[in-house]
Amino acid sequence: MKKKWKQKLIKHFFGIAGIYDEHVELEVGKATTWAVIAVFIFEMIFNFGMLLLASLGAIHNFETVFYLTLAIQIIGVSAIISLVTYFRFKKSGINNKEVIAEKKTATLDKFYRKSVSVGTGFFLFEWIFSTLFDMNGQGLWFTLFTWREIRMALLEAIIFTALMTFFGRRKIKTIKYDNE
Repeated sequence: MKKKWKQKLIKHFFGIAGIYDEHVELEVGKATTWAVIAVFIFEMIFNFGMLLLASLGAIHNFETVFYLTLAIQIIGVSAIISLVTYFRFKKSGINNKEVIAEKKTATLDKFYRKSVSVGTGFFLFEWIFSTLFDMNGQGLWFTLFTWREIRMALLEAIIFTALMTFFGRRKIKTIKYDNE
């Protein structure tokens, strides 16, 4: 049976390693339902608080508050969706990658190569964007190749890659192979 594009999108978005069957679809449905409920509660409380601040006259610069509110909502909604789905999938175990003992080394090598390539992409992204936001009136090329910018982006990329590798390795489980 050919996969539908929605199933491929869901597998890629949630990082589901195994087969997309009815059990996985049920767990994705439960996780997204809880995520929607959590986002709704967050938005209601946050918007009520902002309404209360605005109605009491505590806000004098609405443009700054607008940008701050927008940033908090984007970060909050992203964090809620990520955390709710992560813990739900961790509880059900559908994000685990099951391999036999003979293929574990090859799977770990492939995972390490992927971690290094994602870490390299993160380094480039962080290096360029931190430079764009920290030019201090100097030229782009001068600021881009300062040791401070490279060092900060490299440090963040190393920490990100190490954490991604640590948590990703824990998802690879060894199973016994029955060849009967």
